[in-house]
Amino acid sequence: GLGGAINNLATAIVRRSTFSNNTDGAAIFNQGTSTMQVEYSTFRDNQTRAIMNNGNLTVRNSLFQDNAGYSGSGILNGATRANLTVENSTFR
Repeated sequence: GLGGAINNLATAIVRRSTFSNNTDGAAIFNQGTSTMQVEYSTFRDNQTRAIMNNGNLTVRNSLFQDNAGYSGSGILNGATRANLTVENSTFR
């Protein structure tokens, strides 16, 4: 699958959430012209990348730790027109 936990096709806000032990696709897949905000969230021990972004994504105050994935274990900003902003976040 594309999004192991969330497959966003429109607009979404994810706040104060934990994503762990996902094994299928990315924990979150933000598609096409979709817009997503992720705030105060933790991505830990996912067997795939934490987020695959092909749309518009803002990540704030979040932790990415011990994720594994082909072509990046934190955030893969994939599409040519994808927009990514990351503020006050930690990648370990």
